[in-house]
Amino acid sequence: MFGLGDPPPGRRPRYPAEVTVLQRRTTLALALARAAESTGAALAAFGAAIHCLAILTDLLHQTPSPARARARNTALEQLVVRFGESRAHLANVAKRLRQAADARSAPTVPRPAPPSLATFPARPR
Repeated sequence: MFGLGDPPPGRRPRYPAEVTVLQRRTTLALALARAAESTGAALAAFGAAIHCLAILTDLLHQTPSPARARARNTALEQLVVRFGESRAHLANVAKRLRQAADARSAPTVPRPAPPSLATFPARPR
């Protein structure tokens, strides 16, 4: 009756640009999956930063030497890099979550108003 692959009338969008519930949910799921990936990357960068902090703490207990100073500088540089990476990933997470919120709250395309009699010029008689 509806043809192969056609959704029933209650599920079919009335206009081609109208967003369906399934499209909105799919967009939301994709945005959340991307946010989860970025969250994992941010956590990995935080873990690497904590490792750098552990190295710095260990270096504090060693006797001062030129090798210790080089290792300290390297660990500090790595700490700054890791915090920068985690910050970038968290910014990406925020962006993805905003997209997910927008997809969830995106209203459907408004239907055009039916033409009124005022829009048509009067015919001469």
